[in-house]
Order: sequence, then structure tokens, then C-alpha cells
Amino acid sequence: MKCRSYLIGLAAVCLGLLSGPAAANNIAVTNVGLHDLDTGNKYTYVIMDLSWENSWRMDNGQRDAAWVFVKYRPAGSNQWYHATLATNGSIAAGGSTIDVAPDGKGAFVYQAAPGAGNVNFIRTRLRWNYGTNGLDLQIGDQVDLWVSAIEMVYIPQGSFYLGSGGTENGRIFQGGGGELPLLVSSDTTICANETNCLWGQYPSDASNQKAMGGVGTLAPPFPNGFRAFYCMKYEISQGQYAAFLNNLAASQASNRYYYAGNSFRHTISGSFTNYTAGVPDRACNFLSWPDGCAYADWAGLRPMTELEFEKACRGGEAPVPNEYAWGSTNIHAAAYTIINDSFPNATVSDPGSGKGNAWYNPTMNITYGPVRCGLFAASKASPTREEAGATFYGVMEMSGNLIERCVTIGRAEGRLYQATHGDGILTPILGMGNNNDWPGIRWTGVEWGIDQAGGSGLRGGEGDYYWYDCLVGSRIYASWEINGRSQYWGFRCVRTAP
Repeated sequence: MKCRSYLIGLAAVCLGLLSGPAAANNIAVTNVGLHDLDTGNKYTYVIMDLSWENSWRMDNGQRDAAWVFVKYRPAGSNQWYHATLATNGSIAAGGSTIDVAPDGKGAFVYQAAPGAGNVNFIRTRLRWNYGTNGLDLQIGDQVDLWVSAIEMVYIPQGSFYLGSGGTENGRIFQGGGGELPLLVSSDTTICANETNCLWGQYPSDASNQKAMGGVGTLAPPFPNGFRAFYCMKYEISQGQYAAFLNNLAASQASNRYYYAGNSFRHTISGSFTNYTAGVPDRACNFLSWPDGCAYADWAGLRPMTELEFEKACRGGEAPVPNEYAWGSTNIHAAAYTIINDSFPNATVSDPGSGKGNAWYNPTMNITYGPVRCGLFAASKASPTREEAGATFYGVMEMSGNLIERCVTIGRAEGRLYQATHGDGILTPILGMGNNNDWPGIRWTGVEWGIDQAGGSGLRGGEGDYYWYDCLVGSRIYASWEINGRSQYWGFRCVRTAP
């Protein structure tokens, strides 16, 4: 995407839109500028209007939110940097609440009171701690801004079950016999073949695809799903990923870009700094583990663990054996007809009623590759959770569309994960994430291999997979170390709640 500059006071501001899929809930950041509310001669706030459709907040505090972060480019520079926000002093627009992350890498903005519907938070002001970024912005100084917003869903702290008690491939369960679901009631999980401990089905194949891992303890800061976190409402879209590429340096973008030539419904093309997505609202495939980690680092987020995956799907409800992300075993099995496939208002003309809708092998009607984020929620008037294909908390497409790349507990490197968040800075040449606790990432100041995926795995199924891969408890690929890129693989980021 190309930035456009205009004057606010004497500051040149470059408006950058990086949002959740526009077709899903039309999230938008507009009227971006700098504001000097209380200093008189220095800029203090990044000001914007923030809006999206179909927002919600429930009486119990469950909600969606926008993760908002800021990139800046000083006068005379061609490099974008991640702005550090002050942890206090931001000013919420009427009807909204702002929670700035403790590290200042972004802020969650959400409804202040229970309600549902479209929101428009006019003159949202985020206090920029630009001194931390080595700047001293006087009135009249020039700086370009790129403000981004991603739709997220709040997953509250609390107990939940791991395993469904079903017969999924590679399933996990409570040890000690009986293969019962395990209730997770604290942020520490013991892995052992004993009652009240986490255990699982071991592989019968040499590739070790279903491995659960051996005896051990998963303790903080490893995120086992008990603590509160935010999860992206949708998988990274092709429009989001193209905007990410345009915000990098040329060499970084080159290493993080894969040209698929419109195969398998991948539509990103172009060159630096003009990557574009032909269908920006479609989920982004061909993402390697380093690609997804780089996006997470750049956005101030982090990868999701496979235990957080199950929490985001199941919530605190009792599990249903062999359930899908919408909490039942019902799934539509006939091919869909997509209407307006390449447009923001894409829907299917024949969604299933009273059963789960998902994009997977029997339903894709030989249209190989991902579909628009949030497709099924928009295909019926007032859909049920099943009909929208939504998780307990309202996260979309956790069964089907693209497979979810997660941190695995089935390999030692995955268990070393400490849930650090991205700092918005990538390695200078390859554009890699630089969090040493993230599986496959080892930054020592010298860049190395771009296809390392040790400690990661796959959950959730996708368009060319079958029903048994889409089950919440299916772990057939959960510990499979897969390098490179594929038409089947996308990415979804999370962040520990402030």
C-alpha cells in the first residue's frame, strides 16, 4: 500500500490502514493525526477515529476489541519504526475503554459498557511516549504515521477442559486411564500418566506427527490457556499481510513474500513498496512459521499455543466428544456456492441450517484454497454459533478454512516457550522475529535459516482436509515440524491480556 501525506498543523502524517478483514466487520482507522492537547509546543497524542461493525460486550466482560498500534517514520528516513505508547494518559473516546499494553507496543480499545452493534470511537487519543523512541517532537516537526487496527476477541482467565473424551487422532486427555478430559484450573499443568495430569495418545508412526510429549511441567510463563489472552478474531488476511510487507525494508519484504501466481486463491502480488492483494478479505495462505512469527512480532503480538487453541474453541464449557469449534458434532457436508467470491460482500448461497458451517474438503466444491474471513457469519441472518462456525467466544474459522499454526507441547522446544510479545522490530535483512523463546527463532545478532519450524505444529483443519482434521481435539499434525510454505497454512496471533 502507498501512504498519502497531508498536513495537520505542520506535521506530515501518513495514514496507514491495516485492519481486520474489511468484509468481516469493516474495521477502519481514519482521520489520523498528531495532537498537542496539554503541552502547547509539543505533540502528545496520536489521534484517530476508530470504527468497526458488529462489536459486542457482554455483562460478564466478554468482548471483542481492536488491537491498535502505531508505526512512525522520521523526516528524511525510509524506515518505519514501532511507536512506544505511554502506559497512562491516553484519552478514550466516548463509549470506549483503552487498555495500553504494559510494554507500550499497542492498546486494546473496546466498548466501555455492555452492548452490541456498530461502534465509532471518534477522536481516540493514544499518548505517545516518543522520548523512548529517541524523538522530541516539536510543533512543526515532520513525521509519518501508520496506524493499524486488528480485530481481537477477549478470552478470559478461568478453568477449561483439554481433550474432548472422543476418539480424535493424537488426542490428549487426563492420565491414569479412561482417557477423560482434563480440567485445567490453574496456570500450571503437569504432564504425566496420572490422574489430574495431562497425557495423550502417542504416535504409532515414525514421523512422530501425533506426539504429545513426555513427562514434565508446563508452568508460567508458558501459556497453558488458563490466563486471560486476546485472540485474533480471524486468520491473517491477504490484505493485512500485503500491508505488513509494505511496512518493511526491501530485503525484509523480499524474504517474507511468496509469489503464488494466483494459485490456490492466493492473490498477493507486486513488489516493494507496492504489494497488493487482489482479494484482501480472503485468509492468507502460503505462510511459513517464520512468516507468521514475523507478522506477530511486527504487530506486537505472539504465537498461540495448542492449549490456548483449545481454550479459545471450547471456553469453560464441558467438552462434547469429537466436537468442532462450534461445540457440537454437526457439520455441513455439501458443496457451497459462493456469491461475489472476490468481493468484500462474499457469502455462500446455501449455508447449512442447524449445523456447523466450515470450509473443508466436502464443502469447497473444488475451489481449492481459503475463503473470505468471516464468510459464514455473513451468510445467514442472525446465525447461531454453529451456523456461523464460531467458537464459544466468537473466534471465527478455528475449524476449517486454513489450518492454525501453533506452539506444540509435543516437542521440547515448544515447551520452552515463555509467551514473550513481539517488539515491532524484525531482524534487519531476513525480516525474522527476534524473540528467542519463540520456537524456531534464535536471534543472536547473526541471521540464520528462514525455514525453521521446530516446536511448532498444526491444529484445526483447512479447506482440503477432511472432517476428522477439523475436530478441536485432533492432533494428528500437532507436533509435526513443517518447514516452508503451503497453500494449506495460515496464521493467527494472540496476546496475553494486560
